[in-house]
Amino acid sequence: MHLAPTPSADFGFPIPTNCGVTVQDNTTESDWATFWSKRRLGNMLDRIGDNELKRIGREVQQRVVPRLLGELDVKPWLLHGDLWSGNARYSRDRTSPIIFDPASYYGHSEADLGIMPMFGGFSTAFFERYHELVPKSEPVDEYKQRLQLYEAYHHLNHALMFGHSYKCGAMSLFTGLVRWADEKGL
Repeated sequence: MHLAPTPSADFGFPIPTNCGVTVQDNTTESDWATFWSKRRLGNMLDRIGDNELKRIGREVQQRVVPRLLGELDVKPWLLHGDLWSGNARYSRDRTSPIIFDPASYYGHSEADLGIMPMFGGFSTAFFERYHELVPKSEPVDEYKQRLQLYEAYHHLNHALMFGHSYKCGAMSLFTGLVRWADEKGL
């Protein structure tokens, strides 16, 4: 999926999709950082009723997103959008992987990896093989922070659906990203 040619030069999707029960704003943007900041983080922060989470989320939008995503040389790939272990299986004969319940849009391939740490189910061998086929984006030393940024979206989404415990996860990820930005002098 992340290696297939895509018909879009923009990030987003022609129609809204759902991540769980949450409607995603897929309005297209010409650059990835703008799409992620406005259509993923911004859209979720606008819906969250927690002012402290909004405050730190806005700080991440302003300080972290431009650094982590603004300078990436990425093109849009078709993403699943909700690729956690519950949405991935093998065929009955265990010869073919099957993914389902997509929340698709065109985006940075690493964004699909963001939800994986939340629920487990993907081995180190999976990530190693994946990155043999789809190398980590440069700068590689910021890969961990990019995945945390992508994971934060899913915590916000789950907070909308299920409540408080996921707000704590988003807050923890945002706090770590702001600390990282402080250490970088951003």
